[in-house]
Amino acid sequence: MSRQTLFACLSFVVLGAIGQAGTVGASAATPNSVPANVGTVVTFTSVITDPAVIASTVNLQQLDSSGRATVVGLMHDDGQNGDAAANDGTYTLSFTLFQQNAGSLTFRVSAGFQGSLTRALSAPIVVTITGASMGVTITSPSPAIARSSSSKPTSNWKA
Repeated sequence: MSRQTLFACLSFVVLGAIGQAGTVGASAATPNSVPANVGTVVTFTSVITDPAVIASTVNLQQLDSSGRATVVGLMHDDGQNGDAAANDGTYTLSFTLFQQNAGSLTFRVSAGFQGSLTRALSAPIVVTITGASMGVTITSPSPAIARSSSSKPTSNWKA
């Protein structure tokens, strides 16, 4: 066997041992549209049926406008924390989403698999934030009145 053939065979074996990451299946948010300025429970689900999935690595991530990911939380397939049924291959995470501004938020599911050095990622999951933004403006008392008022409390109450 030539050196080139031996190298090619070893490369195939090594790369095959590293393997490709498994697959993260259908992923969704329910509801996928929430009103601005209202805390709303959103449930994220993702189907992962590959038995090589490492359950403790299935995370929901939020992506910023630059594509950087931040872990929101660990998804569950244990019948707890919003998960409907244990060990059914559907990973779930529920939490209250509160967003002040209209727009959209992008999430994805990330999972590790035995025999793979890379993580598998779901397709983007977009949650739309609807409605008008509400700002808070303090109009009373005016700053001039607040500065001129006495710092000494007064009371008309008598014992």
